[in-house]
Amino acid sequence: MDKKLGSTLLFLSLILFLIFQIPFVKEIRLRSSVQKFFSSAQAGGDSTLELLSLENLLLKDELDAIRNQLNYDLKDWDAIQAKVIFRENISFGSFLWVDRGEADNKRLGATVIAKKSPVVLGKGVVGVIEEVLEKKSLVRLITDPKLQIAVRVDRGKKGIYLEERLYELKNLLEKEEEIFKNQEHKELTNDWIQVLLEKVRPLRGALLAKGVIQGVANPGWRVAYDTLSGYGFNYDFADSEGGPFDLRTEHLIRVGDLLVTTGLDGIFPRGLHVGVVTKIDPLKEGGYAYGLSATPSVHELQYLDNVQILPPQWG
Repeated sequence: MDKKLGSTLLFLSLILFLIFQIPFVKEIRLRSSVQKFFSSAQAGGDSTLELLSLENLLLKDELDAIRNQLNYDLKDWDAIQAKVIFRENISFGSFLWVDRGEADNKRLGATVIAKKSPVVLGKGVVGVIEEVLEKKSLVRLITDPKLQIAVRVDRGKKGIYLEERLYELKNLLEKEEEIFKNQEHKELTNDWIQVLLEKVRPLRGALLAKGVIQGVANPGWRVAYDTLSGYGFNYDFADSEGGPFDLRTEHLIRVGDLLVTTGLDGIFPRGLHVGVVTKIDPLKEGGYAYGLSATPSVHELQYLDNVQILPPQWG
């Protein structure tokens, strides 16, 4: 076999192997370049340029992924970058190993990597350090049922925004008397705006229902579940964010709500993103809290390459 042809086939095999190791969305980005390479090879032309272009695309794709992962703001915490180095098939959805350990604590002169150190990707929760060795550490993932995280609904500033807009509308209508047919029409409009204000005013408490989130089941061979289970969600006691709210209040928790850490579990700092609500279980007769399902905020946990480790909260 020609040496150049052998090298070309070897490199192409490596490229195809890499494509099978990445998510489908990334695969689409490489198809046109792969097809271009095949066309060039079949035409008998010099494929060196196409090979270099394809290699450059692969490297650029990896660099873009790393940049996206590092596009976050963790100025409040001293985060350490870590690389995923190993995952056992039988615990694929529960644990992974990273390349940071006790040696890094000695180098930094501080205990950053320790049991219960939060592991994140940007502001999204990945898991928690379970065991620290000299040059590597074991991470328990958020999808493992034994990792329970205190969270609450974070609906942002939507309630405040809606209330401000309704007040603006009310003030504007008061200055435009000619648009009303009569006084009754004006009063009905004002009553309608007042009803809307009563609906959105509770949403001023941007942080709402509180509960606990965890993984759903022990995963099987090379299986990683992307569903989280939540329980105990209510707002029975007032806090600095407002409340209390009745359990059956319609705005207490909704599908699409973001779940963030509260800091009450003593493991994760407040405000990290945990998941998004996908389903709310019906409240049972005599029940005191809602159950729910959610998807992790960090998508495609099975494809993690890089993470960040935060200092333990007890430090």
